[in-house]
Amino acid sequence: MSFSEEVKQELIGKLPSSRHCQLSAAAALLHHCGLVQEIEGEPVLYLRTDRREQAQKLFTILRKTLRIERDFSREEEKLRVRGRIYFRAGIASQDMRRILTALEETRDSTGAEPAGFNGKICCKRTYLRETFLCIGSVSDPKKGYHLEFDCASEEQTFFLRKLMESFDIHAKTLKRKRYQVVYIKEGEEIAALLNGSACFSDGL
Repeated sequence: MSFSEEVKQELIGKLPSSRHCQLSAAAALLHHCGLVQEIEGEPVLYLRTDRREQAQKLFTILRKTLRIERDFSREEEKLRVRGRIYFRAGIASQDMRRILTALEETRDSTGAEPAGFNGKICCKRTYLRETFLCIGSVSDPKKGYHLEFDCASEEQTFFLRKLMESFDIHAKTLKRKRYQVVYIKEGEEIAALLNGSACFSDGL
């Protein structure tokens, strides 16, 4: 197991206790690991197959927050998008509407933030942690510290940098193939991002 995988394994067991942080966690997981498609007028959620543990965490959070149950019978259906495989999440369409409504209700009034994110400090920590689980990686500090997020759009990079700046962490960006990469190379800032006293701490 790589150093990055070890860090993620430690973080994946962290479940926020407050509802607003649970919604922020769900928002990050849906935004970075999920894909909502409309099929025959109904919202259908697909989740990336290389993020099964994150998918399980998402279901756990949704069950705690919105009492959503999982139907395993629909999860054999697959979808390929931009070279990635997604599996259909076993969530009924009426429950998907409840999820989308709950996330939309917590959206920032300006509409600038992702649905499900309300801007509280604890929610910023939660959102960053779950985003790292989905699209982040970190190298072994013994071999040269480097942490990055592979973002799908410039909007994502802007939002992540803005979140990190609120914790006095200043990330940089670069273009790599089809991704916009947000990265940190300063050891102290990476430690601040990852250690228990900084923004990955629940703060609850």
